[in-house]
Amino acid sequence: MEKIRYEMNENVVIINENHEREDGIELTFKIKNDAAIKRLHEVRNFFERDKVYTDVLFYTLEDKKFQIIVRDDSYAVLLAALFRWQLVKKLEWID
Repeated sequence: MEKIRYEMNENVVIINENHEREDGIELTFKIKNDAAIKRLHEVRNFFERDKVYTDVLFYTLEDKKFQIIVRDDSYAVLLAALFRWQLVKKLEWID
């Protein structure tokens, strides 16, 4: 997996990661406002339009929480999409 670090936009989302899954990385999102929910739906739509159906899986939970399971090889693409829709505010490669 590429070494990449991100800074979440804490005004709109809190992201927790679990790297202990065998099938990828689990991210849990706590969304703070309705505009951010719409942005996360745009991220979901982006991945639903591609031809790989198992790269990123989205699950809606209660209380403005969402779970995303992403394959290791799609992690950087997911972070780039989150950056594009301003759910993370900084991405950088780690040496």
